[in-house]
Amino acid sequence: MILSQKSKLVKIIIIGLWLIIIAIPFFCFLEVLTLRIFDESRNANNAFEMYKSGLSIATTYEGKPELWNTKPPLLIWLQVISFHLFGVNAFAFRLPVASLGFLTCVGLFLFSFKHLKYFWHGIFTSLVLVTSLGFMKTHGATTGDFDVPLTFFTTLYCLSYFLYIKHKENKFLVLFFVGLLFSILTKSAAGLLFLPALFIFTIYKKFLFQLLQNKTLYLGIFFLIVFIGGYYIIRDNLQPNYIKEVIENEYTGRYNTPQEGNKGGFDYYFKLIKNHRFFNWFYLLFISFFLGFFNKNKKLWDLHLFSCILIISYFIVITLAKTKLEWYDIPMYPFFSIIIANFIYMLYDFISKQNIGFRKTPIGLTLVILFFTFPYIKVLNFLSEEEKAVYLEHHLMPKYLSENSSFLPDSVNVLFHSGYKPNLLFYSRALQEEGKSINFINYDEIDNYNSFIVNNKTYIDSIEKNYDFKKKKIYEFKNVPIYKFENLKKK
Repeated sequence: MILSQKSKLVKIIIIGLWLIIIAIPFFCFLEVLTLRIFDESRNANNAFEMYKSGLSIATTYEGKPELWNTKPPLLIWLQVISFHLFGVNAFAFRLPVASLGFLTCVGLFLFSFKHLKYFWHGIFTSLVLVTSLGFMKTHGATTGDFDVPLTFFTTLYCLSYFLYIKHKENKFLVLFFVGLLFSILTKSAAGLLFLPALFIFTIYKKFLFQLLQNKTLYLGIFFLIVFIGGYYIIRDNLQPNYIKEVIENEYTGRYNTPQEGNKGGFDYYFKLIKNHRFFNWFYLLFISFFLGFFNKNKKLWDLHLFSCILIISYFIVITLAKTKLEWYDIPMYPFFSIIIANFIYMLYDFISKQNIGFRKTPIGLTLVILFFTFPYIKVLNFLSEEEKAVYLEHHLMPKYLSENSSFLPDSVNVLFHSGYKPNLLFYSRALQEEGKSINFINYDEIDNYNSFIVNNKTYIDSIEKNYDFKKKKIYEFKNVPIYKFENLKKK
């Protein structure tokens, strides 16, 4: 009894330390970089406008119906709620995505611990995921983009389906439909991409006939059609041509034609995964992929096969699509992690069964230190990297405004190009919530203003050539300055 209580206490301590270890990458780096100029900043403005106008199933950008970002509004709703709780800022905007990334790790642990009955397998799986660079940064868990929330829900419905086939219990089939519904409400068509793999696994398990006899299947399909169909019909009434834009942006157009020039060869994702996004684990993934089929543990063998089918099927689907973007691979990462964790757990199981006096907890901790110390340090360094100089043209001014909000005067004129600048727009709106007035001016308007700030070198050179002025450097980052100009007079 005393030994059992001591063992439980040790596990509780390990779980507490594990939660801290996985929480740090998700929550401690959310404001290192300013919002990215394209998708992420667009989402932020969608969320801000809904924050001001109230929750709706229809999103807007600059007050007009949003027909560029045509995804359903589930993530936007979560970000609006976060704004209400924590204020309008980058941390609050990114927090829902980070939380769902964190919950993906927790969910993988619970799956292993509760359903496989393997404590250390869950620890290993979650640590592989949190040390995967592609999962954490670009369009990942420390941004405000859709891909990690999508991954949370696709992982939920895939593992629920695995448990349904294993246990034949309808509660897992219901959970499958819940995950599928929220996957679609997160990123529309992308939520469907694992379904071919699930069909293949069903055929392999000779379970199709039994599945088709289950009334819960048809109830789930019915409610899925009602909720999803109802959403699209209502939104199309609120925003005419919405369904047409969805079909073009997310179904036929994106799959058959490279959207916005985003294309690549057949090896596009393989190279990204190998050389950058999963390079911490790529070679071990390769080894684990093949050795997993020699695993004599039936539970892990089935899970390995299931994960391999999911990965191969999904990889083929996104590779055949004409539009290619590096973050489309993110939903595969939990299953990459499972495959690698299976291999590490094989080592753990092998060592623990040897009659050499080792206890299981020290073995597990030793494997954690050996396999995860370097990748964990690497991902922390990766997440703490400051803005690269090449991106400062778009991100220096937002960085300055966000870092110096307390010191800004009540009214600031910002000389900036008149083109697309959703990141700067969001930060100006956040400052307006604090009572600051940010006014964007074009170059041909500068004669009308007594003072303004600017970081565009072309504009600065032109002003210095054509005007007399008073100039002060107010900010500098990586040798790129922001100047405040006052009292301009034409030469």
